[in-house]
Amino acid sequence: MSRSFTMFSGFLLYSMHQFARSSQEVERELDPKREAENRSFALGAIISSVAFLEAHVNEFFMIKTARAFVDEFQIKLGGVSPTTGLNTPSLL
Repeated sequence: MSRSFTMFSGFLLYSMHQFARSSQEVERELDPKREAENRSFALGAIISSVAFLEAHVNEFFMIKTARAFVDEFQIKLGGVSPTTGLNTPSLL
């Protein structure tokens, strides 16, 4: 089992920032020929920001659930809880 965890929400946050910055650059030029491109960048920024929020909330609950599972596992086996640092008695 892998012990690494990549938070995908960070990638979405960076994507949102890039889309917003690209949209801002197109808007500064005031070129009507690039209106569709600007709309695409703005829509990408909005969708990426919503996806970021959803991913971040999901990751938060995944981490909380994993910590609760580890604590329960430690209590059943007896040992030191990684989140509280306390010795737990063996219940087996």
